[in-house]
Amino acid sequence: MTPPEEPTSAPGPAAADVERRWKRLLSTLNHELRTPLTSVRGALGLLASGSLGPLTGDATRMLDIAERNIVRVVSLLDAVLDYEHLASGRSVLTLAPVDMDAVVTRACESARAMAEAHGVTIRAEMSTLLAHADADRLTQALTQLLSNAIAASPRGAEVEVHTHASGSMVRVEVLDRGPGLPPEERERVFEPFHVVEAGESRQKAGIGLGLAIARVIIRAHKGEIGLDSRDDGGVGSNAWFTVPGA
Repeated sequence: MTPPEEPTSAPGPAAADVERRWKRLLSTLNHELRTPLTSVRGALGLLASGSLGPLTGDATRMLDIAERNIVRVVSLLDAVLDYEHLASGRSVLTLAPVDMDAVVTRACESARAMAEAHGVTIRAEMSTLLAHADADRLTQALTQLLSNAIAASPRGAEVEVHTHASGSMVRVEVLDRGPGLPPEERERVFEPFHVVEAGESRQKAGIGLGLAIARVIIRAHKGEIGLDSRDDGGVGSNAWFTVPGA
């Protein structure tokens, strides 16, 4: 993740100082905050498991709340650090022929718990297509699109995943039945830290890095990513990306 208004030419003293402070902040997040939080999470897990002795019902409930909140904070920190790692170009893709059906299946499984909690079902069509991609990162990008579609969908709705060939590229589409987004929001949703305001989606969560991470991953594959949404009174959005075929 680069500091705001990163210069395109050689940085001056002020810009260099901002860069230095930014790197120090990221290092602090990683070592001084994330590491102890991970340790606290492990300790809470041991207590909750009963390994250190029996707990009362109230104590168990309090531990469960504490553990859920620790998991949320660690997940947010992981998102910030992962975005910085990707956006800085320090993450190297391992490219190989990838079975897109396997990618779709893994992404759907990753998003299934969230879908069940929101009362949403996922329906994916298989394609037998191959992409030239990093399987893990591509699964991560698709999972982010699925999570966004689930969060935007009303209870009882269905999120669809379609994969098909588009020239030399493989195109993946994730369709939801949410309220859609106005034109001015369709590009901004991929910007880091941009969170859709209340009323533009069913709910908002996180800090606005999921789709930004997906965009960095897809662009690293030399692909494109976007979101089409109805603005004629219809319902639903179509988040999509393309990656080279194998």
